[in-house]
Amino acid sequence: MISRKVEKMIFFNLMNIQLILTKIHKRIIALVINMFQIALKEAEKKLGELIGIASNGEEVIITLDNGSAFKIVPFSKKTPYPKFGSAKGLIEVPDSFDDPLEDFEEYMP
Repeated sequence: MISRKVEKMIFFNLMNIQLILTKIHKRIIALVINMFQIALKEAEKKLGELIGIASNGEEVIITLDNGSAFKIVPFSKKTPYPKFGSAKGLIEVPDSFDDPLEDFEEYMP
């Protein structure tokens, strides 16, 4: 059985840990909000930097004085479609391509 004294020590240690974690959590939230939320006038000066942050996959939020907010997000790159006929001359089909395969002779009429 745990003594009352040990129980109090454990309780106070847990309370200290919870307090420390709460402070860390608040700091992280403050860093995230301050780092990526920016007023329009400031954003005009740092547009290139904000685009760089957004291109790395981070959210950038621009706020206006009236409380509305806008997010800068990168567009996904379009995958290029191959141009018809671009492989012309690169693939050679042998004359025997349409000949029946030996492994399927028993299935042939």
